[in-house]
Amino acid sequence: MLAGNTIYVGNKPAMRYVAVILSGFHDRKLDEVVLRARGSAISAAVDAAEIARNRFMPDLEPSVTIVTDQVEGEDGRKRSVSAMEITLRRSHGAQAVEERAALPLDGGVKCRQPEWAEDGRSRSVPEDESPGETGKQRRIKIEIC
Repeated sequence: MLAGNTIYVGNKPAMRYVAVILSGFHDRKLDEVVLRARGSAISAAVDAAEIARNRFMPDLEPSVTIVTDQVEGEDGRKRSVSAMEITLRRSHGAQAVEERAALPLDGGVKCRQPEWAEDGRSRSVPEDESPGETGKQRRIKIEIC
């Protein structure tokens, strides 16, 4: 579905094309991906580009080119078909965002050794939690360390 850096959009669901866009950027390490669609597939291309940009990669910068393709029909006559190319480019800050996302998160929560709950599962309780009064229900904040 991905030829070079071009994705030809057809009648598949938009999320299929979103997956191909994301694999092009992450697996193939491309700097830009071009979605090309004609006729009624234009809306699927726009949907795929917007889903990829809004949900998964907000650092993408889109640019749109509208063209008219000449297609020869089955009867041999030429007809004009609207086509659109959506180019999605990574902004310059994309590399830094991915590098920051790969770093481990340090929440800064200090935990005691695991305590055993009545159900037999181990739980870590933050050091700054004080035990509640006995005989009353209490809420504790459980942190995974």
